[in-house]
This record gives sequence, C-alpha cells and structure tokens, in this order.
Amino acid sequence: MSSPKIPRKRIDALIAEQGDRQRRVFRVMAGNRAVWVKYGEKNYRNWGQRLLGQIASLPLRRMSLARQRVYTEVTRLRALRRAGFNVPEVVAIGPDYVALDDMGETLDSILRADTASERVRGLVSQAATLLAQLHTVGQWHGAARVRNFVVLDGAMGMIDFEDPVSGLPHLYNRVMDLFMLTLSLTRRAPEGKLTLLALEAYGRLRSPWDFRIAGLLLLPVYLLLRPMLPWLGEDGWQITMCLGTLYADALTGWFGWLIGRPLGD
Repeated sequence: MSSPKIPRKRIDALIAEQGDRQRRVFRVMAGNRAVWVKYGEKNYRNWGQRLLGQIASLPLRRMSLARQRVYTEVTRLRALRRAGFNVPEVVAIGPDYVALDDMGETLDSILRADTASERVRGLVSQAATLLAQLHTVGQWHGAARVRNFVVLDGAMGMIDFEDPVSGLPHLYNRVMDLFMLTLSLTRRAPEGKLTLLALEAYGRLRSPWDFRIAGLLLLPVYLLLRPMLPWLGEDGWQITMCLGTLYADALTGWFGWLIGRPLGD
C-alpha cells in the first residue's frame, strides 16, 4: 500500500527547518512520519565507480552528476516496487534530492550489537534470500551491503539504489552483489559463519555458481594477500578474510562446492 505523497514545497520547508546540509542523507519529521532526504553525490566514491559511472550514465550526460544519481535511484525504486519488492516509497523529488519513506533499522546496526542469536541468523538468511529473489527476476542491487538491508515490523527490505551499474552485464552485477554482501558480513562476523549462512540461504533459491567461479579466479589474489594480512588496510583485510572463509569451507567438500551443493553439507 502506497503512503500519501508530501508536496515538494513542504519537503523543502522541512529541509530548511530540520535538515543537516553537512550530511548527504538525513532524516526529517513530517508530523509523526519519518522521511529520509537523500542528496545525489556530486562525486563518485572511488576510481572503479568513476569508470562505471562514465559507462552507465552516458544517456544522462546532460544532467549534473548529482541529478543523474537521483534519477537513477528513483527509476530503480519505482521499477522494484512495481515488481513487488520491499523498497522505499518515493515521497518527493527535488532538483538534486529524493525524499523517501523510512524503512526501519539497518541490518548493519543490528549486527553491531549481535552476531550470534537465532534472530540475527534468521535476518541474514532473509537478506540473502531477498537478494536471490532479486537476481532471479533479472534485477540486481548495486550496493548489497548489510547497511543497505533494513528491517521494519519483521519484514526485510532494501535501500540505496543510486550506484550507476545498469549498463553492465547482469552476470557482473550478480557477482558483485554477492561479494558486497559476503564482504560486509565478514566485517561484522570475521569467523565466517554468517557469510556461509548467507550463501547457503541464497543457494536454496538460486545456485551461486558464477560467484564460486569468480572466487576461484581470485585464488591468486588471496595467496598474494594472505601473508600480508597484518599490514593490510580494512578493505584488503575484509577481502582476504572473506575469501579465506570460502576456501576453508571448500576444502572439506571441494567438488560438491563447485557443483552447487549447499555450503556446510
């Protein structure tokens, strides 16, 4: 069920009254209703995104980068809502921002406090299943980290669809979604149990064979990084630990892992 729209002038007034323009994303209150205001980024976050942005945003070249990212997110959110996915309702659109309904608590904030309970295991499984459902219908996330999965009234949803990857092959998008999810889970639970749980839940709906092949291709990278683990930065550490979890699990049933047997069997 759609929430009532809020006139853009009202959103502009709320931004002027309550907004924190030192932040790109902030919350304002329209009475008892929480609304998130999100400004489009004026710069890509790293060299990889700069390259992807140049490829994927060619049709939008006449727009500013901030406006491109707002346009990308609104288009994706509306398409996903039509497909039945639990993503934010677009409340209003400004010249360089989008206002979205609140979607609850992020999975990342839950994992900061707890990584071992049955509730958390269930939520991780829900997130991975939701991602598999997305991939099954030919969709993708683009930034499938645990901070972009949200929980409201027990229902799992997704946020943050502004990354410009729509012009890339779906195979690439699927693999990158799974890498982002497993890497962000490794950050919160380095022992790897939640990472394997997520892949097992994903595999019940869709075989992650493409992700496994990509993992095999990254074996030389792992062998290079593993001896340098104490000196790696956060990103390098997460990649190494995540790959190590996958390879260690695979050693107990390598051929079954390759053909798609659920991890942990």
